[in-house]
Amino acid sequence: MAARLGPEGRLALIEGKWADNEVFALANSRPTSQILAVVIDAAAALILRSGRYPRRLLNRKYRRIEAQLPFSGGLPAPRLAEFLEANSVYNVQIEPLMDPTLWGELPRFPRYLATGTRSPDAASGP
Repeated sequence: MAARLGPEGRLALIEGKWADNEVFALANSRPTSQILAVVIDAAAALILRSGRYPRRLLNRKYRRIEAQLPFSGGLPAPRLAEFLEANSVYNVQIEPLMDPTLWGELPRFPRYLATGTRSPDAASGP
């Protein structure tokens, strides 16, 4: 998104930490978990060939893949601010959005508004 901003363009993101995928990723990094994952994936493939939809098995596989993605589950505010600044977005400000009125309940994980400005000398995207 930052690459699409023109010089001095403003960026506003409502972001947050939406899930705790670090715990899941650590659990799947153990050798026994990796072996079990291969067995489950093979079982899912066999069941899929039989014409039955192994939703539960496939969902587990997708959760493992999702946990490996760099921004899976959302970023804590300081990490997003670092990422934006590393990508030519300056004057990054973070405002917490934890008011239950905004979400209908108190969010389980932190949510926030991140704003910033594209550098005046930054080349605009294609």
